[in-house]
Amino acid sequence: MAARAPRVAPVLDRALGAPSRVRLLRVFAFAETPLTGRGAGREAGLAHRPAVRALGTLVALGLLRVRRGAAANQYVLETRHPLAKRLRRLFEREAEGR
Repeated sequence: MAARAPRVAPVLDRALGAPSRVRLLRVFAFAETPLTGRGAGREAGLAHRPAVRALGTLVALGLLRVRRGAAANQYVLETRHPLAKRLRRLFEREAEGR
């Protein structure tokens, strides 16, 4: 009997299931300061509306933290999330060409 692949956690399905979310996670993995939704979208090469939708999903999954502001919301990678360090390492290796 062949071994079955472990079931991927729903958070990974949702977080990595769309290129827009992966691109935003990549941006936040390297961000040194909080970013506005518009700024994060620009860095990820996304239009504002798709970026905001993807940011909302990442916040709901607990991968990003949002600080609501009068002029703009500020987003940052939620470093306490169990996947945060692993995602950061994954994107660092990707940048190194591994």
